[in-house]
Amino acid sequence: MLLTSTEPSWEKPHITDHAVVDLSDPAALPAAGRALAGRHDLAGVMTWDEWSVVPTARLARQLGLPTTAPEVMQGCRNKATARSLFARHGVPSAASVSVRTHQEAEAGADRIGYPVVLKPASHAGAIGVLRVDDRAQLTAAPFPLRVARLLTTAARPCRPGTRPGLGRLVLRPCGAGDRRGWGRWLRRSVRPAR
Repeated sequence: MLLTSTEPSWEKPHITDHAVVDLSDPAALPAAGRALAGRHDLAGVMTWDEWSVVPTARLARQLGLPTTAPEVMQGCRNKATARSLFARHGVPSAASVSVRTHQEAEAGADRIGYPVVLKPASHAGAIGVLRVDDRAQLTAAPFPLRVARLLTTAARPCRPGTRPGLGRLVLRPCGAGDRRGWGRWLRRSVRPAR
């Protein structure tokens, strides 16, 4: 069974039934899920789409199927929420600051220390990631404009048909796995054997 926002194409050989539904509609998605559950004996609900993990968990809960709590999935999807939960429960993690303005980004980066990474709180993977090596880079043109654009991006839906973003960025120390920075770190950190 498949709930999808468009008619299935490559999925057709792998499914027995489907419903086309607005996946971001909190009323339509459970209705479509209940309709499929009424026609089939479902054992679970899953998604391969990071943006759909919270609605998928909600749907599974509504259908009485095994799931991770939607609140937990929300924490997994939102970087600022995850960091807040880590701090509340004593789980070590990199320092981070949730920012809504360029001035907050400057203050946060000064507090955390450079280099830092700025990324939308509710986007996935490396979408919209900016690496900032020092204060001069953060304040020099055109960087303030790039941060403003990133804040605008963070407030828009992650993709068509989804809810708006949170309009926040997460600022955190730049780590070894950060895009556009990991190779340089690796070269400095890994020494050839003698």
